[in-house]
Amino acid sequence: MAIVDVRQIQLGSWQFWATDTAFPFPEAACRRIEEYIGHWRRVFPYEPNYAQRECRVPSLVVRADCTVRSDGTLGLYELDEHPAGLGFLQELEPETCDLLSDWKEQFPGLAYTVSPRRAGDCCDCRWLPRLTPDEALTAGRPLFVRTAVEDEGRCLPQLQPLAALSHTTEGQKGYGVPLGLWTMLPLNGDPITPSYLEELGVVWDEPQVFKTNGSRCKGVVLWHPSRKVREAVGGYSTQTKICTRLQEHVPWYRQPLHLPQTFEHDGKAYYWIHRVFWAWYRAERAYKYIGGVWCARPSNILNHGTSESIFGPVDLVP
Repeated sequence: MAIVDVRQIQLGSWQFWATDTAFPFPEAACRRIEEYIGHWRRVFPYEPNYAQRECRVPSLVVRADCTVRSDGTLGLYELDEHPAGLGFLQELEPETCDLLSDWKEQFPGLAYTVSPRRAGDCCDCRWLPRLTPDEALTAGRPLFVRTAVEDEGRCLPQLQPLAALSHTTEGQKGYGVPLGLWTMLPLNGDPITPSYLEELGVVWDEPQVFKTNGSRCKGVVLWHPSRKVREAVGGYSTQTKICTRLQEHVPWYRQPLHLPQTFEHDGKAYYWIHRVFWAWYRAERAYKYIGGVWCARPSNILNHGTSESIFGPVDLVP
């Protein structure tokens, strides 16, 4: 598919490349993710944030990062309970502006705040008012609390009761085990070697992901059995690097690697995934699909927003 009219957009301090070229998102994949979300909301760790206190859910918004293979089957990478990107969604799909405006009326005063350790602003500036942490405490309004890399959700603990997304539980990965998305590696402190991991069930002949608690892809390590692929595509690690990372701390989980789809643009191979959103509706007591984007990164399979990434809208299709 040809990607056309790529342009640069700025939201807050974020710059990204965007296009109006839409990629399809099948309704069958949407319904399957909703099944996962129904299970996820029951097993994700509890914390006394606004979302749990008012709605008995971990987060008012959840994002599924996934790929849909050419045969229509779903490859779900994770459910993100502290998602960024709603500003991107409004920029790329203007029809969602009214939808989100109506949605936030269920939560009067909804705003966002940013950690003092975090430089610049975020894409929430596209649709929510910003408060300083002190203003937020005084107002007592529900908040999207945007942390810095150094925080890992543990900054501003006094704001936890106002947090509309996860706060101290941000990036917890234990939910994936009961959902069948990944398995825990039973590491016991022994020196980690490739042969030791084989004893724990790691099959080096298969592409796979090793992940731990955290966000922003810092706790993700990717493996591909083909040395040619590892050298040609960014984002993969060697067995030695994987063993070193796994030695750092626990827990670690192992997941089959769902290879993303690709397209060519300006002579580069781009690897792209869906990032699709659900929001909690009080009256229906259910998460409802509110739209999504696709995100593509050139020459690197570890897909997250970078200065080179291109974002586009998705169309829900039968």
